[in-house]
Parts: sequence; C-alpha cells; structure tokens
Amino acid sequence: MRARWLLGVALLPAGLAAQANPWTVGSRVHVSAGQTVCARADTIVTGTGTCGTGGGLHNAGEKGTITRGPAGGTTKWGWSWFIHYDTPPDGWSTQGLLTLDSLAGPPAAVVTTVTVSPSVVRVMLGQPVQLAATLTTSAGAVVSGPVTWSATGAASVNGTGLMVPVSVGTGTVTATSQNGVRGSAAVTVQAAGPAPVAVVKTNVGGSVTITTIGGTFQAFGYPYDSSGALVSTPVSWRSSTPAVAAVSAAGLVTAVGLGADTVVATAGGKAGSFLVYVGPPTPGDTTTLTWSVGGIQVPSLPSLRHFSLPITLTLYSRPCYVLNFTAPGTDSVVTTTTACLRKP
Repeated sequence: MRARWLLGVALLPAGLAAQANPWTVGSRVHVSAGQTVCARADTIVTGTGTCGTGGGLHNAGEKGTITRGPAGGTTKWGWSWFIHYDTPPDGWSTQGLLTLDSLAGPPAAVVTTVTVSPSVVRVMLGQPVQLAATLTTSAGAVVSGPVTWSATGAASVNGTGLMVPVSVGTGTVTATSQNGVRGSAAVTVQAAGPAPVAVVKTNVGGSVTITTIGGTFQAFGYPYDSSGALVSTPVSWRSSTPAVAAVSAAGLVTAVGLGADTVVATAGGKAGSFLVYVGPPTPGDTTTLTWSVGGIQVPSLPSLRHFSLPITLTLYSRPCYVLNFTAPGTDSVVTTTTACLRKP
C-alpha cells in the first residue's frame, strides 16, 4: 500500500499514527512495510514543491542512518529526520513512515522555546546590531542547535543574526529552530542622528573625593531621551574650578589642588554635574581668611560671629565650608561664599 502525496509530503494511511517520541542522531531506520517515503532536500516545515522536484523516493525496506534532526515536530506528519540512506539519495524523511531498527544514545532534546536577545531593539538607520538566539527544552534546559534567521519590515538579517536596518520604521527579526519553533525581536529604526536629549546623568551619585593631588577619577556621561532610552549624542566636559580639578575630553578628572569643584557633562544642550572634593586635609591644618565686613558662621563648627578680621580658622573633616557673611551686629546674611583649605 503506497502513501498519497500532497506538495511532497506523505499523507499517512488511515490507522497509521506518527511515532510520538523523537529518535536520535546515529539511529538506524528503514522504510516501513507498505510505505514509500520521500527523501527531501529541505524539511517538511519549510519545503515546497513535490518530491519529484525536491528529492527522491525510497521504497519499503530500504535502510539508512539518521544524521540530523529532528525537524517538523509541529506538523501533523510528525517528526522529520535527515537520513543517510544506504542507497542514495539522502534527505529529510517523515518519522511516521519509518521504522526504528536501533536507537543510538539517549532521546534527542526537543526545542520548545526560542528566545532572541535583545528582544527590543532601537537603532539609527544603518546601525547594525548582533542578535543571539537561545534554545530551551520544555524542562528549561538550554541546548545548542542551528537556527534560521529571517526579517520583515525595516530590518534585514544575515545567517549569523547580524541585523542591519534598511529603512525608517518598525520590523521584526525571527529565529526559527530546526523543528520549527520561533522567537523574535521587535526593531524600531529612527532616522540618522540622535534623538533629542532630555537629561544627562553621570556615573557619580552626587560627589566624589580624590584624596591626593594628581589622583584621577574616570567619569562617564549618559544622555537619555524623553522615553528613557540612552542616545548616542556626544558628551563634552568642563571643570568649573580648573585650579582644583581638570577634566579631559574623555571625562578623566585629575586633582590639581585642594578644594571643591563642580564637573559638568553636557550633551544636546542638557547638562549633568557632580562635585569633586580634593582632600580631605589633616585635622589641624589652618588657613587665614580676610574679609572686609561681617562675622563668620561655619556649618559643623561652633558659631563664629562678630570677630575682628583677619581671623585664623581651623578646618576639620572636609576641605571646604560654606561661609555666611552677616552685617555687623545682626544675623542678616550679606553674602555667601565657600572657604577651602590651601596648603603652602
């Protein structure tokens, strides 16, 4: 009894069920009694055309060895395996029309999930991104295996998963396992040129202290758009007090003198900043402050008011203090400045 053919796929005769469990590479099989099976150049999942144009027929009893697979497990014809037949041609054949002679090794792992990473991609036109596919079984085990990459819309992809945008808009990149399981990534392509910067952040949470003159700290600036996505706008750097700290075009901060400085990162008209303290000084170091009006109040130290100037002030714990200058005999603040230790 011969099987009927539809687009190169054998329709199983009534009562003949596809074998439920996948076999293994290296197993020996033969064409089941009363059957004729097609050895195709492609899998049943992706194949087109008839067996006459895509492969060759093998009759009942012909033997072969499984060299690849499984594939096509989601179709009604069951699993498909690539068979190296003892008599050519070789090709993909339906498990339901084959009989197992000997099983080689443990059952093959069956891929149930394909995950593409990153799963969401936002790029500029012409900016390539390497994607990766992870294959897992129903038990959650990660397994290795080939995938076929494809893309639609604004994206293109090569055989290794390298995505290259081809137009402004959206697209999808899909990885398909050998047994037809698919995973995808959503791609959004923007016109060349970064999105407007909404905020600039740095890798410093408020302030950084460099304890020695000549010491360095590497700062990084991160411009974000209004959606919170990192954008590629270049970041420039400047120091508000170069005598305390110098900063390079790459964000390398170098301590020049004791004191406090504000380092500013700018991108797309937006700025972020952080404080740099050079010190702290050794408790007991002193500096002389000379002012023309008022008393001096120093936070974290006893209140010093209505003293004659000049005055010698001992600084502890921090290299700099905020000084509030008041009118003589009052607490009304005239001006505010910062006093910092300067060693000879």
